Amino acid sequence: MSALTASTARCVRVSSRLSDFADVWPSMAAPLPDTHVFQTREFLEVWLRTIGAARRVKPCFVSIQDVSGAQILVALGIEIRRGAKVLTFLDGGVSDYNAPVVIGAPDFGGGLWRDIIAAVPPVDTVVLEKMPLSIGGKPNPLCAGLHSAAPPSGFALPLSGDLQSYTATRLHRPKDSRRKRRRLGEAGEVRFLIAETQNDVRRLYGAFIAQKTRRYIEKNGVDGFDRPGYRRYFEKMTERLHPAHVHLSALEVNGELLATHWGLIYDKRFYCLMLAYADSPLAQYSPARLLVEDLIAWCYGQGLEAFDFGVGDTPWKTLLGADAAPLAHTAMPLTPFGWAYDSAAKLKRRVLVRQTPPPASPILEQPHDSHG
Repeated sequence: MSALTASTARCVRVSSRLSDFADVWPSMAAPLPDTHVFQTREFLEVWLRTIGAARRVKPCFVSIQDVSGAQILVALGIEIRRGAKVLTFLDGGVSDYNAPVVIGAPDFGGGLWRDIIAAVPPVDTVVLEKMPLSIGGKPNPLCAGLHSAAPPSGFALPLSGDLQSYTATRLHRPKDSRRKRRRLGEAGEVRFLIAETQNDVRRLYGAFIAQKTRRYIEKNGVDGFDRPGYRRYFEKMTERLHPAHVHLSALEVNGELLATHWGLIYDKRFYCLMLAYADSPLAQYSPARLLVEDLIAWCYGQGLEAFDFGVGDTPWKTLLGADAAPLAHTAMPLTPFGWAYDSAAKLKRRVLVRQTPPPASPILEQPHDSHG
């Protein structure tokens, strides 16, 4: 479905099929500048077959093109939530940055969301979360006219210089890290592992799921992998995209996997997404933090350009040298159902904020993932 907006001479095209944009949509094998892994074809295809299918999301892939041929691509979906039809990004808790794909140098001005809402099937509200304010140093066209940034933010470490300069200028208390490594070494050989073979994948992935499940239950009382399509998403991403784009690693001490990590790699950017650690007396030596330090060192060695800690305002990210990147979050209710949904969502967020305990000491805190 296409529509021409005469006042701005821009064409809005909407399709439920990602394949209709196969000639322009970025892939992990052929990245476009200033895009995130969460906007690639492979990520979206796995998402649609797992989380999207489980949540019965109706995809709406949108192309907006100006007279010069420049365009933006946006992956959206319509989901029924508490009786309301909600237009939102294809996220479900596993996308840390929801942004358009920008091709060329489009000059749209304002009114993009008005045109998008007019082109997609009718909805009750539009919920927009985790939108970067800028893309490639230029304002994100989807943020024009919306509210200013609010927590949570994204965090990333530019891998400039070398590892030695990073340790000297950005890493908080490197002597403390060395002390903890020595204490772990007293318990046995300390090894940084990266899954390479299928046996490695089975071992590290199994430990990661078990450790993360324990943490979910301790923190929330339920297993986060039981959310609709969530477990299958991680399984299918790992099956399809390891080792080129899914990265599995662990910190092992005397044969025991003390900490594990599941992340993504795209366009010279490492995404540190899911950390877990064992219920062990040795956890007092912060094996998850030490694993992140090993991953940063590995990224320097591989010539990557950024280490992305994802979304979430937690102190340990700044202790490891990350810079904050503000994100925009907003909602646009369009009908009485939409207003009711938005009011209930705001009330739920206020309750969660009141119930959230204060963070542990940032020095001793174990890093955790950005997905809950």
